[in-house]
Amino acid sequence: MRTFPGLIISLFSLTTAAQTASLADSFIPTESSIALNPITKKVRITVKDMKTKESIPCFTIDFSSCGHPVYESSNEGLFSMETVEGFACYVRIAKRGYANLDLMVDYDKIPGDGKTYNIYLSRSPNSFSGHIRDTVDGNLYVSGANLELRSLQDKYIQRVESNNQGEFSIYLTPDTDYEVFVQHPDYHPYQNKFKTGSELDGLELKRVYISRIDHKKIPSRLGTEVAVMRKDKRLEGINYYSVQILAKHSTEINLVGFKDLEQYGEVFLEKDGLVSKVKVGKFFDRSMAERALSKINNKPAYHDAFLTQSLAGNMNHKKQERVLQVREAGYMVRLASYLNPDIFDGTKVEMLGKLSSVQKNEWTIMLLSGFDSLDEARIVESRVKDLGFKSAYVVQYNGEQLQKVPRS
Repeated sequence: MRTFPGLIISLFSLTTAAQTASLADSFIPTESSIALNPITKKVRITVKDMKTKESIPCFTIDFSSCGHPVYESSNEGLFSMETVEGFACYVRIAKRGYANLDLMVDYDKIPGDGKTYNIYLSRSPNSFSGHIRDTVDGNLYVSGANLELRSLQDKYIQRVESNNQGEFSIYLTPDTDYEVFVQHPDYHPYQNKFKTGSELDGLELKRVYISRIDHKKIPSRLGTEVAVMRKDKRLEGINYYSVQILAKHSTEINLVGFKDLEQYGEVFLEKDGLVSKVKVGKFFDRSMAERALSKINNKPAYHDAFLTQSLAGNMNHKKQERVLQVREAGYMVRLASYLNPDIFDGTKVEMLGKLSSVQKNEWTIMLLSGFDSLDEARIVESRVKDLGFKSAYVVQYNGEQLQKVPRS
């Protein structure tokens, strides 16, 4: 098998900017490879589920058969690289819960200047997924829990960690005795034994409940993305969206001057201490609120209006309010994303920039915004990582998409 230096790997995402790494770092370039400056050919690998035809995110591409490292694709299920003349390697494409596939990437067999390989993976019939949940709050899906599954017959051990949605995948075999252990720093150790039947359904591990240590709080450390699955049910008068027109240190504001906004929704006054806020709403659907905001922003007098969401707290806390920026210029620092934004605690970073958020499907992405220069955003990125947001990175809007800003 031929292996040569100069294979360049690029991860491309539909919503994030390109990131590059070079496999050449593992080699010492020869004089001939430098002098020849060979023509490169581009290779793209997309991976989808055989049954659903949906893209499989973050699959691995293993080049170890030809002396290179293991890489991971983008969140959109796309991997891109450039090859040089003489490169040939069996690449193993893998994703937990799917059968592996070996792909031959051969420079000599790539037509023209590049080729796209569309790969479909089949789910392993013995792979099953489950969730780790909080015993008290069954809707709290616990991330970062270490699960160990031992087969008592052949002593085979599998170790996995629950992801941000509390999910894990494991392999089971029929008519086998198993012992399962779960550990998490905020929870009591969990242990259980079970036996599979002749037909597998994975129900034994579908839902694993663990008990929180009494003095430990619900996981809400900075940057923790432990998620509460929510049905997005909203009760009138509790959770709603609105368009904020202005805020003023005054206990009395005459709403007569805002009658021109009544065509977009109810114009009302909301008081927060000595501050009074004029708002238009209430909307219980975000898309309706954004349409109203767009029309209001088109009026010269209200181009600074913005979207907010009012969230009901528990019995011991007052109602919270989040500023929801629809689009914002300049650079921002993405802190973390949450299925339940109530667990977000930004008190330690709010002095570093303006806290805002955007919605992506069921996820709420929390951001620090207001940075005109990339250097300023990079400094804040480093500081928030030190404060606990380990996965923070700089982003900016490119049209409709919020994209990661790559490091040069």
